Amino acid sequence: EAFPFSGGYATARLEERYGFISRETLTLKFRDYISIGPYSEGLAHAQSMDEGGRCGYIDQEGETVIAPLFAMCASFEGGLAPVLKDFKGGWGYIDRTGKIVVDFKYEQASGFHAGLAKVTREGHSFYIDAKGFEYKK
Repeated sequence: EAFPFSGGYATARLEERYGFISRETLTLKFRDYISIGPYSEGLAHAQSMDEGGRCGYIDQEGETVIAPLFAMCASFEGGLAPVLKDFKGGWGYIDRTGKIVVDFKYEQASGFHAGLAKVTREGHSFYIDAKGFEYKK
């Protein structure tokens, strides 16, 4: 099973193994991941088979760029990605180097669009900017 191309690469699954296909070479490379998300800004989130199902990020060659340290990951948008530190904690945001940019304090977190991301804390939804400044109604 192959998924749509994104950023020149497509995720592929054969039985329980995931890998990716390069649009240029049509080469299939397998890695030890439970799942691989779409490529965005040159990186894809990948759930590791070896790290207790933790999530990190890989580059277009399938190499680990950000170690699998998170319970859940989402795609990069505007240079940041929402990540869930663990299931007891909250969502925060990291940059493309894995540096925590916005602390883990949100119940829900979306990707950035036009410089803002919608988040939820204590049942209230509002927007934040890339530095974590909160814009509430």
